[in-house]
Amino acid sequence: MYLAIGLYEIIRTLVICQDKIKFRGLSLFFIGFTVTAAGYAFFLFVPQVELLFLFLVVSAFDGFSQVTGYVFGQRRLIAKVSPNKTIEGLMGGILVSFVPALIIDGFYKVPVYETALKCVIILPAAFAGDYFASLLKRRAGIKDFSGLIPGHGGILDRFDSHFLAGAVYFCFLLITEHF
Repeated sequence: MYLAIGLYEIIRTLVICQDKIKFRGLSLFFIGFTVTAAGYAFFLFVPQVELLFLFLVVSAFDGFSQVTGYVFGQRRLIAKVSPNKTIEGLMGGILVSFVPALIIDGFYKVPVYETALKCVIILPAAFAGDYFASLLKRRAGIKDFSGLIPGHGGILDRFDSHFLAGAVYFCFLLITEHF
């Protein structure tokens, strides 16, 4: 459902955008979204604990990046694309995201180094997904993908980090034969 609504929001953004140069960039984003969404959909074939791990780690990263950036943020990270992203927010999100990772993997007696490796794989992809969604919005000249979630934007505004992180994490699981 999230993927379908996210796809709708991208198509809506493409229709709104009248500038042909911007349209080409948005079209590339659309293709990238479709590919990563397909990767995320493969989670139907992995153990549910892996999906829970991904969801909680990325949610903690996304949420606490915003909170710590708001509270402690001083140095802008990518001001031209997303002026509210800060280095302090990024660091806070990374640190807090290890908490659910260690808790979930602790229940399954997964070694700490493996948990850390999974986070090192997931978190850059989560940040990249968020960054590219911000870039898309900046190029399209919009603040939110939609007003579907009042005060939070659309589905893509809430789950942009999840889509790319999910595709990358699935590839990691596939390569390491975790299922």
